[in-house]
Amino acid sequence: MSNLIYYGLCALIFWVPIPLGSNRLWAWSILQIAIFALLAVHLVQVLRGRSPLLPPQARAWILLAPLILMQLWVWLQTLPLPVSGPISLDPGQTQISLLKGIAFTAFAWLLLIYVNSEHRIKRLAQVIVLSGLSQAAYGTLELLLDGSLGSLFAAPSSGRANASFVYHNQLANYLVLCLSAALGLLLTEMATEPNHHNWRDRLRGLFTFLLSSKVIVRLSAVVMIIALIMTKSRMGNAGFFAALA
Repeated sequence: MSNLIYYGLCALIFWVPIPLGSNRLWAWSILQIAIFALLAVHLVQVLRGRSPLLPPQARAWILLAPLILMQLWVWLQTLPLPVSGPISLDPGQTQISLLKGIAFTAFAWLLLIYVNSEHRIKRLAQVIVLSGLSQAAYGTLELLLDGSLGSLFAAPSSGRANASFVYHNQLANYLVLCLSAALGLLLTEMATEPNHHNWRDRLRGLFTFLLSSKVIVRLSAVVMIIALIMTKSRMGNAGFFAALA
């Protein structure tokens, strides 16, 4: 069941950007249902004594505490006051935001519990890179072929790469996040590259390199950078290259 929850979290990370960035009622409803379903499976695991209820790392609360406090503040805005009613000027939207926040907090909670090894962290980063690559490839091809691929979920074409997002800046920001994961993977791989002292070892190392995941990650990073440039997002490009420098 632990693997089921872990792979479910990975699948959600890949799915989230596909339906217009999950920025529609039906899309974020699917996301919330999936998160709460995984949370229910986790609670069953807790009752069976196979998983801890809370993240075992003490430092996990550095992330969880602000998230929980934020949801408490949003919840307080929905409470009716004796004279003026709720603090919120739009209680309906505040309740929607509260449900979203609870779902995202639960998602972070599950990640901190089940992404608990170097192998799982690396796999999760690879899923993020794969998601970024798919968005970059679709957005680039859609722009180069002048929209003849058709728009995913009826996303409008703006003359800039936007993939399955509505707005090109949204794709740019998402690609920056995925590129960060890709660069992290490349840096960890660099630390394990062996030194070759003769041409046979170098040739063997070259073929090993060409057949390894390093090439895939590097090519994925190249495709994502091309797509990032094709978004023509000034802040997205400036943010990425400033961070890289």
